[in-house]
This record gives sequence, C-alpha cells and structure tokens, in this order.
Amino acid sequence: MLSFILSKMNMLLFATGIFVIALAFMNFIEYRDMTVAATNLLQKNALTIQQQIEQEGMCSTKSVGIPDYLRYGLKESILYEINFTKVQIFEGSANVPKKNELVLSINKRKSKTVIASQSVVTDAEIILVGPDVSTERRNLSAADYGLDSITIFSRAEIPMDAYAIVKEVSNKNKTIYIIPCTSSINMDCELAVLKVGCYKINSSGQNPAPNTPISGCFVNSLLEDEAVQKANNFQKCIDRGLVG
Repeated sequence: MLSFILSKMNMLLFATGIFVIALAFMNFIEYRDMTVAATNLLQKNALTIQQQIEQEGMCSTKSVGIPDYLRYGLKESILYEINFTKVQIFEGSANVPKKNELVLSINKRKSKTVIASQSVVTDAEIILVGPDVSTERRNLSAADYGLDSITIFSRAEIPMDAYAIVKEVSNKNKTIYIIPCTSSINMDCELAVLKVGCYKINSSGQNPAPNTPISGCFVNSLLEDEAVQKANNFQKCIDRGLVG
C-alpha cells in the first residue's frame, strides 16, 4: 500500500515538473517574440532618424507614426511606451567633432520594464521636445524644450502616436529635433514643428520683430496658401497664437 502511494506521489511530482518546465518554456518563447518585435520596431525608427540626419541640404523633415500596440507571436499584443534619451558621448574639441547618442527604448506600459533598445550616434546636437505640448493644448516653454528624455504613449488621453524628425543646419552646426505629435488631428505634426520654430525665435532673449523670419526647416508649405507662404515670419506665430 505504501509503495503504491509513493509511486502515485512520484507520478504527480513528475507531472508537476513537466508542467513547470513547459510553462517556463512558453514564457521564454513569448518573451523572445516580444523582444524581437520591439527590436524590429526600434531598428526601423532608428534607421529613419539616421537617414534624416544624413539627408543632403540644410533642412529635412519627416513624420513617423507609432503603432498603438506592440504585436508579437500569433495574436499577442501589449501596451507600450517609446522613450527617447540623449547622451553626450564626447563634447568635442578643436580637432575632434562632438558625439551624441540618441537612445530609443520600448517599455511595458504598466511595469515600465525595458523590452529593447537601439541607439543613433551623431555629431548633431539633439533637441527633445516634451510630449505634453501640441498645438491643440498650450505653447512651448523652457520646461518643454531641450529635455534629456521624453516618453511617448500612443494610447494616452490625447494620444501622442507620432513624432516629427527635423534636421536643421545653421552656421555649419547640425541639430536634430524630435517633436511628438498626434496623427489623428489634421496637420498636428506640421503645426507642432512650426511651434518649435516660433519658440526658437521667441526664446532668443530679445523682443522679436514681427518680420523676423522663421527658419524654413520648421515651415510646411501645406499649412498656408501661396500668398501667405511668402511671409513666413514671426507675425505668423502671433497670428496663430503659437507664442505666449
């Protein structure tokens, strides 16, 4: 009788062990698929940013959409955040150009666990603009401009499901801007870029004249008709209420 009970207990332990191993293996496969999906998404975004930096000319602008969910495996999906962080690698010298790194990472929304990361190394200055500012809310302030890190969440109450990449070259100095925006609001990304151009003038430390020109890197021709396009100056920022 005792040997029978012991044999049954051994069988139960064996079955439990097999179940635990199978569950661990399934969790490993799920995490691997999730990591691969996150890495692929970040690689695509990092490549787009790198291509914009390397574009010929004084200016380049591109808007990039962000999927609502990170999808992986057969039918799995999770809410996630995409983070942009700038890191100074080398501040530069007379003979060696500066080096900055833009680190992109994806976190799980609830646990904030980092799933994957990618980086872009560049000699450009990196300007990150806060995601809580869009043309539908409030104007830029010093607290929103030139941040060390920003987080974009596409399922927020007012979703930030896109960002604009702007490259500007001025006096041989290259700058790359990451500007969050909302693709579901018509022309929001273009207006968000224009707002940054207005802020740059307004924060110059001087009282800008209405005819102070806006950098062409921040003006999209789709925003205005031909007659108004010829007057891309600070007066446009005032008329649109894009400066406080």
